[in-house]
Amino acid sequence: MFSWPQFLTYIAVVDITPGPNTLTVMSNGVRFGFRRTLPFIGGLVLGQSVIMALAGLFSKALVDYLPGVKPIMLGLGAAYMLYLAYKIWRGGDIQAAEGQKDGSVTFANGLLLQFINPKLLLFALTSMSSYILPYFTTLPAIAAKAALIPLGGLCSCLLWTTFGSLFCGFYTRHSKPLNAAMALALVYCAIALFL
Repeated sequence: MFSWPQFLTYIAVVDITPGPNTLTVMSNGVRFGFRRTLPFIGGLVLGQSVIMALAGLFSKALVDYLPGVKPIMLGLGAAYMLYLAYKIWRGGDIQAAEGQKDGSVTFANGLLLQFINPKLLLFALTSMSSYILPYFTTLPAIAAKAALIPLGGLCSCLLWTTFGSLFCGFYTRHSKPLNAAMALALVYCAIALFL
């Protein structure tokens, strides 16, 4: 049975944890301000939406044409969640996580970042194969659930941009307990897939 708490927890943890998107918007927010970072965020959200649509089509085709692949995809999804939990738990401060790079604040750069963002690519495939496709088969239902992921990404980017410098200092000072809490939430999501 589809579990909203598990699905929303997974989205929240993956979207809020440091990665290429969050680190770049935080850096851009500190350097250029909220308003000048908005076009970049728009590109990120559009790119995430395109990636989710492609992941949905790819995952649905796999499930439709190779029904036996479903348990494999579920296992790979859980394994990725556990790997991500380990990386978060072992992570240090924000500057050490994911190798922050300076980026331009253009819409095109935000869009292009999504197509080389390994965290997003794995997140899209995992969420589709583990949370959406096992429970929903119609295109409107799949699209409605998949749309929550870019919405979560937008909220996360706005949060990291708005509170960039403030949150960066807080996160750096309290990275161990925050990383542990986020890692445990991902472990919960991975285990709950099989309950």
